[in-house]
Amino acid sequence: MTSDFVTKRPHKKSRAGCQTCKTKKVKCDEVQPKCGFCEKRSLTCVYTKTTRQSPSTGQIPSPQPAEDGSNPSSPHSGDEFDDVPGFWDLVTIPRSTLNTALGNLSPLDLRMMHHWSTATWNTLAVGSENSSIMLMHVPQLAFENDFLLNCILGISSLHTEYLKPSAPDNALQKRQTAIYRVKALNGFRESLTSLTRDSAGANPLSWEAALIMAILLIILCHKDHETGDAEDELSILKWLVLYRGLASIFGVKGYKEVFKTGVYPIFRREIKILYTTPVIPRHLLKLVEEISPMEPDFECLESYCKFLDALSTLYACLQQFGNGDELWVRTISLPSYGTQQFCNVSREKRPRPLIILAHFLVFLKLVNGLWWLDGMSDKEIKGIAEIVGEEWAPYMQIPLAATRMSSKQEIIRMLLS
Repeated sequence: MTSDFVTKRPHKKSRAGCQTCKTKKVKCDEVQPKCGFCEKRSLTCVYTKTTRQSPSTGQIPSPQPAEDGSNPSSPHSGDEFDDVPGFWDLVTIPRSTLNTALGNLSPLDLRMMHHWSTATWNTLAVGSENSSIMLMHVPQLAFENDFLLNCILGISSLHTEYLKPSAPDNALQKRQTAIYRVKALNGFRESLTSLTRDSAGANPLSWEAALIMAILLIILCHKDHETGDAEDELSILKWLVLYRGLASIFGVKGYKEVFKTGVYPIFRREIKILYTTPVIPRHLLKLVEEISPMEPDFECLESYCKFLDALSTLYACLQQFGNGDELWVRTISLPSYGTQQFCNVSREKRPRPLIILAHFLVFLKLVNGLWWLDGMSDKEIKGIAEIVGEEWAPYMQIPLAATRMSSKQEIIRMLLS
């Protein structure tokens, strides 16, 4: 009688077969170093010893690689993975880092960079366009130029000091700010040497970074007015020096090239056209009219008048536009009108240029939203009054009156009266 069922031919299970055959659930002929199934299909053939613990050591034996040196296949491997050399090799996971001109940033650097991008960027310049440049374009330039990166890290550290003056680690923060400042200045000097040596072949991005660096140094280096040291140079005099340095950087490629850079809006001296006739207080006009040809100041008369002309536009701007962005942009950029001669005699602390600067500082007190200007005007004006002495007191009445006013509207009424 014939059976309705075909009996399956008995076969011996392969318990010592290769890992590939076990994975594919086929009978392995156990030929080593490469079984017939793997040889025919050009697959990686790997034999493993039993996973039972060794009675002598109690350890699980490691997989034994095949002749080609490959590691054992994963239990979930397929032909497409098995055929890739080294697919199952163990590799080191790369550490996530931020590569910059300084190399990998330290944890403190990263903290200051985070503070810049979340709190500092929109407190440095006037206007949303300039603030967006500080957020996006300046860090991009900084990652390629170490002097600029140290500068923005230093400003971020300085801002941290300002926000947390009573923090237990404030002294440590001040030291870190000083370190960033020194590194920024040293790197900037080296960069300027190479820029001026080869002005024609200067890297446009390095030149652009130098431009913005010259402006940011005003913040990084002038914020010393809280030290209380009477021997410190007036911050406004540092402004004059730094603006003269900016003029020399402009000279590397020419002012017209600035218009082609991504940081151009930062360097605008005005936003709108001024139609109001510039005016100047009568006592300031008298200050220069009374200069005798025999006085040393006589040779500086042209420089004094040029700065007074620029100052007169602030009075006209206040009349036409009121207290806002237009006035603030013109105010912050006003020291750029100071000639080298005006800068030199101001640093000599001659009374006339200091009195003119004191009147400028009154307008600086009207600027809103810039933490790095807080408290500067009052201290500088009082410092100037102390330097020029009682002889020049009548010319200092308006600036000194402004130091006693906390209301900006009150200051405006006094300036326009």
